[in-house]
Amino acid sequence: PSSVTLNGFQMQGAMFSSPTLVQVGGSPHAALSWVGALLPNELVVLLHIHSLMPTEPLVAVDVQVDKPACMSVKLEGPAVKISGSSARITQVRPGDDPAVLAARLSFAAPLPKTGNLSLVVAVKYDGIQAGRINAEIPLPLALFFRPVQSNTQQFGGMWQKLPCNHKLRIAPTAVSDPEHFVAILQRANFAKVEIIKSEIISVSRVARPGDCPLLCHARLGGGAVDVTVKSTDESWAQAAAVAIGSMC
Repeated sequence: PSSVTLNGFQMQGAMFSSPTLVQVGGSPHAALSWVGALLPNELVVLLHIHSLMPTEPLVAVDVQVDKPACMSVKLEGPAVKISGSSARITQVRPGDDPAVLAARLSFAAPLPKTGNLSLVVAVKYDGIQAGRINAEIPLPLALFFRPVQSNTQQFGGMWQKLPCNHKLRIAPTAVSDPEHFVAILQRANFAKVEIIKSEIISVSRVARPGDCPLLCHARLGGGAVDVTVKSTDESWAQAAAVAIGSMC
């Protein structure tokens, strides 16, 4: 696990990040990058605003964060004035560390059945050179799953009780053997329980308050993978099955 400290919060979890500085809109004066922490019941996206000016600072830096409709967002940051989903940073000096703003995302409504989730960020700044950056940060659903350690007996007991399920056949598939599929499950934040010949069982949960387990049974054979995900919530069972299928 990795950890990030911001404004007194110690955040630990697997990290995801932008591969390079994002300079959308052709701005030569500023850039945006991000890194995220997968916490037990939320996703935290740390936004970094960089000055690329040679000597003069960026001033009156306004950041607007547009969240998915099914989520709530809370902004936090040192030396940042917060107002709802927007923030004002007084200045960002060249050569200094970037200004940091944390967007804490949690689910406030049911998951939509279609469409991808993303965080849209707009950065506007003044100074000798004024400008604007627009970026869309994709939020794959696997970022909202948390692996759960379990054993076969516990899996069987939960499987019988969960009311919702979603079945998905993935064919053709590049999955070559059960261990290959286990690697995919780990990328999707599912924890392997057991491999039984051509079958794999695994467990995860949704990163939100309250109990929303995700149990996955997969069977390999005939150039296909048959996946069944059970949960307390039909939309999350479908989302998990589709997320796993997209990686196969």
